Amino acid sequence: MKIYLLLLVLFPLLLLSSTFNKNIIIGNITGLEKGDKVILTIGLDSYSSSLVDSVVVERDGCFCLETSVTGAFAHIFIVKNKGILDLHKDAVSFFIEGFSTMNIGGDIDDLLFAKTTGGLYDMQEMHEINKIMDSAMLLHKIGLDKYQDIQFIQENNVSQDSVLKLQEEARKWFVQSNKLYEKKMTLDSSFRENNPELAYSAYVLRSDYKSLSKGIEYFEALYNKLMPSVKSSHIGNLLGEYIAAKIATMVGAIAPDFKAKDIYGKGICLSDFKGKYILLEFWSTDCGPCLEATSYLVKMYEKLKGNNFEMVSIAIGERNQNHLIKVIANKKMAWRHINDIKGEIKTIYGIQAIPSCLLINPDGKIVKRGHPLILIPKVEKIILDKK
Repeated sequence: MKIYLLLLVLFPLLLLSSTFNKNIIIGNITGLEKGDKVILTIGLDSYSSSLVDSVVVERDGCFCLETSVTGAFAHIFIVKNKGILDLHKDAVSFFIEGFSTMNIGGDIDDLLFAKTTGGLYDMQEMHEINKIMDSAMLLHKIGLDKYQDIQFIQENNVSQDSVLKLQEEARKWFVQSNKLYEKKMTLDSSFRENNPELAYSAYVLRSDYKSLSKGIEYFEALYNKLMPSVKSSHIGNLLGEYIAAKIATMVGAIAPDFKAKDIYGKGICLSDFKGKYILLEFWSTDCGPCLEATSYLVKMYEKLKGNNFEMVSIAIGERNQNHLIKVIANKKMAWRHINDIKGEIKTIYGIQAIPSCLLINPDGKIVKRGHPLILIPKVEKIILDKK
């Protein structure tokens, strides 16, 4: 009898313990069908994330997925019945903090704009942050649509005046979007300072380029203010690795070598260019500021090629290789190109935001790094002065 009573007491506790160590993610997604598969991955980028959990949809429009993952930036992918997981498709991205029930609502054809509630997102401080982020993403999307219009009219030989007009319209949307991102970053910084015990604070710091601009020592000091439990979380470990990569690729350091294949399948590594100045550019075709900088880089390359200078552009996680090749051709980017699908080269060089460039001298030493529009005149001066 005593054993029986003890089990009655322990059984509910075991259930509670099981619940406390799980995150329950409930999705209501229009277009989701029975037999589809819901995949949960973790990682800073959806295209370089790791699969951790999955569930088969049992009823149209909804799913319930349990995971022990916490302290990580997560992504939900939808794989249609008998389909194959493609990490370059759109996904629902959100942060998992602690253990709770989270809800995701949206449309299968527009997963980037799905809404997440529960857990971290129920905190009062997060409400305004999320509202601003939603608005910034919407404005950025409008700007990207304008750039797609530009590519269409260029292919159909429409007047240059029309192209310039659309470029200016797109730029205005990006400027508005960036202002909102700046506002969000300010709120994020306050959140981080007030919540050093939350893993989300490590994620916020990872994106804080203003703090990073004050020097890696200052940035590392902010990292050290985070609780040990945060540092040991998934996102905390990634942040620690990022800081180490940033220190290893500071101006004055020897640039780490890499091996890859260019967009045409030909092998390429940094050491191929030993004895020359080389500019590494990190970008993507869905990055408005990257596309804006491209025309200036083309002019710079035309001016500097043949002067012991080469250039390699590293596109980060491009989802469509054919689209990447098409954009490169349209933009007349006549230098070597790599599609860094898994973000491996980006990680080695501690790249936080794009567009971003590094100038490496003939001895393999990093001599400049920063935004291309800021670096271009400096690079031109260095190369032309060496003639």
